[in-house]
Amino acid sequence: MPVYSPLVVVYVCVQLISLSLLVTLIYILINTNPYFTRTIFQLCICTLITGLLSLPLIIIYGNSLLERALDTPLCIIQNKLVGFFKFPLKLLPAALSIYLWLETCYNYHIEDKYFWHISGIIWGLTILVNGIELIVTSNEENWGVRAAVLSCKQTPSYQAWLNYIIPTSVLAITSTIITVHSVTILFRRWRNHTRNQNRYTAITLGDAARLVVFSFFYSFMILASLIPSIFLKINNDHDLSGDNNKLTFIDFASSTYGTILFMIFGTTKKAALFLPCCYYSPPKDRVAYVQDHESIDLQPYNPGGNDGSSINQPPLPDSPKIDSGFQSVSSRITIIEQQA
Repeated sequence: MPVYSPLVVVYVCVQLISLSLLVTLIYILINTNPYFTRTIFQLCICTLITGLLSLPLIIIYGNSLLERALDTPLCIIQNKLVGFFKFPLKLLPAALSIYLWLETCYNYHIEDKYFWHISGIIWGLTILVNGIELIVTSNEENWGVRAAVLSCKQTPSYQAWLNYIIPTSVLAITSTIITVHSVTILFRRWRNHTRNQNRYTAITLGDAARLVVFSFFYSFMILASLIPSIFLKINNDHDLSGDNNKLTFIDFASSTYGTILFMIFGTTKKAALFLPCCYYSPPKDRVAYVQDHESIDLQPYNPGGNDGSSINQPPLPDSPKIDSGFQSVSSRITIIEQQA
């Protein structure tokens, strides 16, 4: 019977909580109209699969994972499958950052027009890169897989390591730069929102704020995940056994992805305490019609002086309708609550 240390127990519990919240978020996404949610849905599916694949070995072997993981092909199979679904987890968040930037700066709905093209490129690259990796590692011992404290890890060659760290760093840095640019433009609209608060502006800016938070989180986690690999290469350390726990951080960070995704995209306005300023707060001394229908028309960004935050008051519609370029799960829940 396997024995489990406190570290293993905590890891399994955190992973199970994360998977439960991910399933809830996926259910919410299925029952909403897709916009950016189609890309977020793919992100959730990849995160769910990698989380599920990380549990069997640690549950079967417990503290004996380091010594017994390679007794069967399970360790190799787990590593290859996890590696396949982790590759889109680097590209899909970068795509969301680009969507946010194009929507904010140019009011360009790229996901509506090129969703299948971009998704096809991402999954095509995933198949290509993992296929090449399989060919390269097929001649290595155990297909280049080593047992670690909580899971099985790939030990790539120096050339493969460079091919991994350089594109990953470029993605993270590029995502950070374009997100910062989006924030500067959104800040101008936020200043207008503080003077003319209403449901539409709160929902639009709240959705954008969610994507901004996620983009910064993605960049931080990608760059942080490179640190253990850099230390291993500097020290020429390829032994992932014994007292070497440098990669444990990556395992625990991965186990929290589902929880963080749910906190950002799946919570209601009451639960999203980290974004209180982006939700509807009825302004004083304003008539009910203005509260419900005055909105900010997000025009393309004009560096020449127009900040894209002109206020338009649409004619009275037959029924309230929100058509936001930053629709998200929680915002739709908020709309239902407000209209009820």
